[in-house]
Amino acid sequence: MIKILAFVLISELWITLGHICLKKGANLLDVNVVGVKAWFKNLIGAIFLSPAILIGIIAMLAGLLFWLVALKAGDLSVVYSFKSMQFIFVLLASFFFLGEKIDAMKVIGTALIVVGIVFIVIS
Repeated sequence: MIKILAFVLISELWITLGHICLKKGANLLDVNVVGVKAWFKNLIGAIFLSPAILIGIIAMLAGLLFWLVALKAGDLSVVYSFKSMQFIFVLLASFFFLGEKIDAMKVIGTALIVVGIVFIVIS
């Protein structure tokens, strides 16, 4: 179980890094909506010119590789419940790296997620 948790934890940390990088890159995108085809072409071009977005995609892929190993090693119902740790990691990373506010409702919601993870793991 510890080995599975380690793979999920590493996966979630990579995916959190990916989310932070994608958000930073998305904030810098300057894509005008002038029609679906032109918008898509501009968006794809902007993505490949954004180092933050490319790093985010690579981090997400790294997370996926660790996630696949965790899935192979454990039951989906248990492994997937650990995936909820991502809510905690993203909340903290958003605060530290993006300057987002953490209010009482976010803390309560995150605490409820943690309690839910504990209930699933001990069942």
